[in-house]
Amino acid sequence: SIVNAHNQCLMSVLAYAGGDVDTEGSVTHFFNRQMVDVSTLPYKVEELSATPVIYDVPFSERYTRVKFIDSRAGNNKQGDTQLFYAASQNDVIVSWRGTASWRNALTDTTFQPLKLSCSDEKALCSEFIHNGKVHKGFWEAFSLVGNLTVPDNENIIVFNDILDLVKGKKLFICGHSLGGALALLHSAQLKEYNPCLYSYGMPRTLTRSAVQELSSIIHYRHVNEDD
Repeated sequence: SIVNAHNQCLMSVLAYAGGDVDTEGSVTHFFNRQMVDVSTLPYKVEELSATPVIYDVPFSERYTRVKFIDSRAGNNKQGDTQLFYAASQNDVIVSWRGTASWRNALTDTTFQPLKLSCSDEKALCSEFIHNGKVHKGFWEAFSLVGNLTVPDNENIIVFNDILDLVKGKKLFICGHSLGGALALLHSAQLKEYNPCLYSYGMPRTLTRSAVQELSSIIHYRHVNEDD
């Protein structure tokens, strides 16, 4: 829907913000301050003055688990990958940040295609895509999150936390640019939970045979001119 496309676009922008709840426009400020303030509509998404399309819900149905993940921060300190996820009783939003640093640009240009099949001993042997090839830089940026822990609990792996949250809920995954590529890989990983993927200016991530394997995923790919 146009509403979802608009809202997920703003969530893709929000991924470029940080996680400090006291910083206006940050991920946690948006969900934990703006979204629960009934006196006004949400008004700030990262540095963008914009309002998502929202509707009122009981306080118990608000987004109660909101996590901003930065691979450079805390106990993680590896690579340069960022995302956030927010969960309510009914749905989960996962948004991946796009190109925002020289490390991200290096990721974009590390194009070497890697085989995914487990039948080739030199291949990655992906657990969730079994055919074709993947962009090396995107794969490495996505895969390192498998080693990251939740900022306030080093005993919880980020991907495991998201997996526990999505069961029985609507799942929206989004991202802009590099973030769209990472969102596609995450959708592939969670395809049994029927993710709805929204990408904006996403670069080529997989070869045709890999994409065909993911045909069941609902993907709204937004492009502009030469994207």
